[in-house]
Amino acid sequence: MTWLERAGWAVTLSGSVLLLVGNVAEFWVFTSRTYADQARNGSWRLFLLGAASLIIGGILWAVANARNQSISLQREPVSH
Repeated sequence: MTWLERAGWAVTLSGSVLLLVGNVAEFWVFTSRTYADQARNGSWRLFLLGAASLIIGGILWAVANARNQSISLQREPVSH
């Protein structure tokens, strides 16, 4: 595994954790509060940060695998 693959995997994993924590906090812990409340608004921000981290980490991982030629981004011609 290259450093770029490890970085993509770590960012993706941390993004998944942030998504989960933000979602649980927003809808289960602070569900009775309004969005003007700092706690619920902060949990929404955690969720958004997790979503952005998940996207960025996935792109990093895909670029690393494409550079390493672990996955192919080009279609192979079909031979009959």
